[in-house]
Amino acid sequence: MKNIALVLTITLLMITGCANKQAKPVLTKTAIKIENIKAPRKIGSYELEGQKDYSDKKLGIGLRYIDKSKYKAYLDAFIYPKDEPLEKHYELFKNALNYMEKKGKFKSLKLLREDEVMLDSQTKAKRALYEIYGPTVPYYSVAYLADIDGKHFLKVRISNPLVSSYLSSDLGLAAVKELYKSITIGN
Repeated sequence: MKNIALVLTITLLMITGCANKQAKPVLTKTAIKIENIKAPRKIGSYELEGQKDYSDKKLGIGLRYIDKSKYKAYLDAFIYPKDEPLEKHYELFKNALNYMEKKGKFKSLKLLREDEVMLDSQTKAKRALYEIYGPTVPYYSVAYLADIDGKHFLKVRISNPLVSSYLSSDLGLAAVKELYKSITIGN
């Protein structure tokens, strides 16, 4: 009877995919490592809140950081394989936001600023600042998109409530630079 239960358990695990499961994230005091990507647990005033390791490896990983000193201040980082030039990917990103607005996901979407910023002496990031009125909450959202290692993109989206002082700040650039410099990809 025990052998039948054991065989059934192993069979069930194989059918449900547990035998082919993804590597679990490894947390240390200072970092999170998912597969071959290592990122910090803290970026400036933002602390790691959660992560998403997509089963489709084309989607990469997602990390959510929260600034607990500010109400609804989030930094979402995505690291995923590069499959097209940066400019094309940036345009697709903007088109996706416009499509979401047309489909009613936002009450309104307004592009306030677009520019390029340097994350280090050699790496440019495309940046877009939006004023978004979501279904329930209005907020500023700034997106950064950069090539991180020639094979991956880093996309960072920082969202904050509509507070006018945010517009005269660095728009989260210091945190994005810190994150960019601290991410390692490889074994």
